[in-house]
Amino acid sequence: MASYDPNGETLELKDAALYIDGLDNKEAAREMGTRGTVSLLNILKDRARTEGFKKLRIQYQRTEKSSSKNPGHTEDKTMDL
Repeated sequence: MASYDPNGETLELKDAALYIDGLDNKEAAREMGTRGTVSLLNILKDRARTEGFKKLRIQYQRTEKSSSKNPGHTEDKTMDL
């Protein structure tokens, strides 16, 4: 889930959130894992490229109770397609 803004050659996904129905944050992280996250990112990049965008920008916040390196930290990543 995210709001999107097609901004010229860049597709911007703002306030991106990933939920796995029926799982809490820790269960979802274990279920999704790094490979799943990378796969999802590759799908998003491929789709944006297919739609004619040159870059993909994703803005998101890590969950507050995450076991990640920076829980609650806001990320803003721009990738060339």
